[in-house]
Amino acid sequence: MTATTRDAAPAVPHAMKVTRAPWQVKFIALAFIWGSSFLLMKIGLRSLAPLQISDCASSVARPFCCSC
Repeated sequence: MTATTRDAAPAVPHAMKVTRAPWQVKFIALAFIWGSSFLLMKIGLRSLAPLQISDCASSVARPFCCSC
């Protein structure tokens, strides 16, 4: 970048800089979300039938998986 282009470019404040979460944080969040579904199914089996659990799981997942 030349001096004239640098002067002509609008200044972007440092507060607008996008920060990304480290991969370790993303991995732990994914493991928590993935594992909690199995834990909730195990707890739910005490009061619901397996078919009811699978119905609930697919009903919750359907809006996120299908766009229709």
